[in-house]
Amino acid sequence: MLLLGKRQQECKVTLEQNANIILDELANKELKDDDVEEIIVMEKVLTKQLSFEYNFHDLPVELVLKIFSYLNLAELCKTTALVCKLWLHYSRSPVLRQKLSLSAITIPMNHFDELSAVIVTHFPFLKHLYLQQKTKLTLEACRALARVCPYLQCLSLASCETVTKEELNEFATFCPQLRDINLEACAVTDECLDVLSKLPLQRLNACYCTHLTDRGLKFLATDCRHLRSLNFDGIQWISEEAIAVLVENCKECIELLWLDGEDMTDVSVKLISKCLHLKYEATDHTPVGQSLGSTIHNLAD
Repeated sequence: MLLLGKRQQECKVTLEQNANIILDELANKELKDDDVEEIIVMEKVLTKQLSFEYNFHDLPVELVLKIFSYLNLAELCKTTALVCKLWLHYSRSPVLRQKLSLSAITIPMNHFDELSAVIVTHFPFLKHLYLQQKTKLTLEACRALARVCPYLQCLSLASCETVTKEELNEFATFCPQLRDINLEACAVTDECLDVLSKLPLQRLNACYCTHLTDRGLKFLATDCRHLRSLNFDGIQWISEEAIAVLVENCKECIELLWLDGEDMTDVSVKLISKCLHLKYEATDHTPVGQSLGSTIHNLAD
């Protein structure tokens, strides 16, 4: 608002300066009837311009929604909506309600139908859904959620231990745009990754999913060739063979990679070095943030 007021004042000063220059020039001329009419018209135009004020209500809807998009859901509901009826209207726009975090809310197993109804009514274009850790999900609950989130792109089911192949298949079937999944500390198996491999996955966090093996990584690497971020930390038995499959299929796009270092060898690191755009590589013996180039250099020494 302060920036808007400053800009408004600058515009007024500029207009006043231009008006004075024009009027001075006209005053020094020998006036004719047509000139007098021109002066009258000019004065009306300048007066209108000088009285111009920036009004929030005159802003394009797209610009207003862009401004409001920097507010979170709590700010939209508890603050913005109370300003005036127009802001209340904007705050309820589905365009601004594309992210829903339930990380602090416990949802009983028999209340997912109600949650689905809320999403249909207030979040029809939902793209990001974060469930509370250790939420007890059933097949019916996942089906209810997946069918009302056709635009879902990011899903967090961290520590939801009841998630199995059947539950993930609901999301894979009804959320075809899903590309970012957090399954940290879930009891998922290799078959679960096989289900997810039909999605356009770009990011997967499967750290501490201790039921996963080489087979699951191969499923993923073979079909999801646009992976940009993969977290397999805490899974100690990933072999050089699986890493070779990952590198062969994903070396053009993968940027972030976390692997447990228990069975990591020089050969594994050399394979990973073929990833052209890798920014960071982490193992038990390599802190997150150390560059891959530094890792290889240290091994060479």
